[in-house]
Amino acid sequence: MEKREWKNLIKYNLLSLFIFISSVLIGFAIAGNVFVTNGNVETDSGLNVSNILFVNASTKNVGIGISNPGHNLTVIGDINFTGKIYGDGSELTGVGNVSWNESRANDLYEVKSTNGSTTFKFSGSKFMVKVT
Repeated sequence: MEKREWKNLIKYNLLSLFIFISSVLIGFAIAGNVFVTNGNVETDSGLNVSNILFVNASTKNVGIGISNPGHNLTVIGDINFTGKIYGDGSELTGVGNVSWNESRANDLYEVKSTNGSTTFKFSGSKFMVKVT
């Protein structure tokens, strides 16, 4: 073979090798069927972000700090938020050390529960109930 033929053979083989390796790496990057549609990232099987955020696509449950969330949202750790919490009217159970503050006149504005002791305070009066 001539020198030029060897050059072309090496050149095209290296190019083919590069394309093959790139395809393999891209395949690994998108394994698990990750889709981006209109700016939304979707998966068909679930999502795990650095063992912090877990999404189970089949149950539609999300876990923060837990890999097997049993509810729509399961959080292991503290929660800090601004805004409001809306519920269905059922009671909140199994939660200690809870505080609510509201500043409207003559309304219940503070409820504190710590280690079995609950304090209710009302604004606009001297009425206070403490249950221990």
